Amino acid sequence: MGDPGADEVRLVRAIRVDDVVTVLWEQGWEYTAADRAQVDADSRRAVAAIEDWLG
Repeated sequence: MGDPGADEVRLVRAIRVDDVVTVLWEQGWEYTAADRAQVDADSRRAVAAIEDWLG
């Protein structure tokens, strides 16, 4: 699974809304690099979910 020595990208993002902090960690799928566009979309969904939860 994957090529030895191939570059792998891991993306970590911390999101803070008021006093709530969550961390997203994207490691790709089956030894693939993380996709920045997917992390951006997940981050927007996380912010919306936190704002909804905080009401």
